[in-house]
Amino acid sequence: MASSIPAGGADFIFIPIVPQKGQDAKINFRALINSLNDSFSPQWGEHMDMGRADPKFMYNQFSRTISMDFKIISVNHGEHKRHMQAMNSLASLTYPIYKPNQGFNGIYVKFLLGEYIKGIGLISSLSFAVDNDSPWIDGLPLYINCSMDIRYIGDKKPDYRKPQNSGPFGDGKYGPGFK
Repeated sequence: MASSIPAGGADFIFIPIVPQKGQDAKINFRALINSLNDSFSPQWGEHMDMGRADPKFMYNQFSRTISMDFKIISVNHGEHKRHMQAMNSLASLTYPIYKPNQGFNGIYVKFLLGEYIKGIGLISSLSFAVDNDSPWIDGLPLYINCSMDIRYIGDKKPDYRKPQNSGPFGDGKYGPGFK
């Protein structure tokens, strides 16, 4: 999707991964990122053993949530309609897919934000809000604020037969950091 926002910036793309179908068409955005929060949350269980006064801690699970607030601004004529179509496509990724006699599934999302974040996750929250100051053309607003939470899964769709040995930011090895 072309935009009149000046060239530069980073790719901002969502690709649906539909169960039993694979990757679907890309949803591209040209947006202004207001905030980006990348949260890592390990969970530990506390267990008491007989004969010990202090608890043992066992690693239970891990989750990563990426929260983004971004603004979509339409500048050129007709751009607001393409943005609205892209937003509706993104919102549709939160709906279930019903299968006859099999129940329903959700949709995984492959997402890319420049070189900073690439991966697969699930959209756990998505909301759109129209600025009070936004002008309207053809019954559609030109400025729309978006908030989104993605539960990060990894670089590949999870499969118990193919465990991943790397963390979200590397090759599974510790780096030296700064000296």
